[in-house]
Amino acid sequence: MCRPKVYLESSTISYLTARSSEVLTRKFRQEQTRLWWEYRDRFELFVSETVIDEIRLGDQEAARLRSEIIGGIPVLPHSDQVELLAQVFISVKAVPPNAVADAYHIAFAAIHQMDYLLTWNQKHIANPIKLRQIGNLISDFQLKPPLIITPEQLLFEQNLIEFED
Repeated sequence: MCRPKVYLESSTISYLTARSSEVLTRKFRQEQTRLWWEYRDRFELFVSETVIDEIRLGDQEAARLRSEIIGGIPVLPHSDQVELLAQVFISVKAVPPNAVADAYHIAFAAIHQMDYLLTWNQKHIANPIKLRQIGNLISDFQLKPPLIITPEQLLFEQNLIEFED
């Protein structure tokens, strides 16, 4: 059976490895990410050099943990098509110029035909206002857009957990 392909964006890895937060929204995201991680074997996971560059930033110990958690996950190759699509996202303002890495995350997931782009970045990636524009741009490249989704949403999408009443 073919497992769905998932591109892990940096925020997902950060929430997975971060120390437990007392801030309610962060704590929730950490718990949902850790719950999804328990099901990771049901998916084919991928990262990119952009992810690797981002998770190496910040506190050295935290960066080490983030790097360790993705050990063994295949790294998608950079290509001219990834470069072009990322630049298109920025040039038409689907992603702002100050969020170049976010444009690359989306481009990697699209060009490499991921089923899902897993992220907590709802400012520039899983932004409901921009999702249609991003999807249309990807379709213009004759590609099927990945479903840009949070770990919580993916748990429901794949029927791994059920909604509570």
